Amino acid sequence: MRGLLNDIVTVICGEGRIEGVRASVQRKKIFIDDVSIPLEAGDSIERELRSGKIEVLLITNVHQWSGGISIQDYYEIDYERQGARSTRSQPGTVNVTVSDSLQPHINVNSTDQSISINSGEIHPIFEEIRELLRESIRDAEELDRILLSVDAMERSRHDRNEFACAYKKFISVAADHVTLLAPTLTSLVSLL
Repeated sequence: MRGLLNDIVTVICGEGRIEGVRASVQRKKIFIDDVSIPLEAGDSIERELRSGKIEVLLITNVHQWSGGISIQDYYEIDYERQGARSTRSQPGTVNVTVSDSLQPHINVNSTDQSISINSGEIHPIFEEIRELLRESIRDAEELDRILLSVDAMERSRHDRNEFACAYKKFISVAADHVTLLAPTLTSLVSLL
């Protein structure tokens, strides 16, 4: 399998940035044979394209497979393309726009397409998750433990690092119910 891993990528995960990782980036899957890297949904992979741009791939699902006698263990990764950004400096005019709102934004050479969320409002995804859990989990102790992790995610949603930690904890305590929660995971990952 090692001979098929012709892409050199950078993995951004809970361990930080891991550069120089051999991979095979295909149209719908990525294969990596270094299973010592702790990959999970929400992490990302960057690779430099021939044009010099950096392509960002958001991991949506990770499968670790046991290789066997002639093939070592490997990851099979599902991903969504997040786009590419240029690594070259671009000469010329730089347009800076600063918005005047409760949550100001600064945009450099771009159009502001962000959505401002007032910290006092409840994000609908968290209530949707709570409803799914309450409808399906009968063990009160387990339900309380998972709901606490949902509360932690909701409280930390305005801080990327805190939210990433809370999200990982939620995924670990709710692992037995991932099929039930599958429709909501994409929305949660978008908050990362």
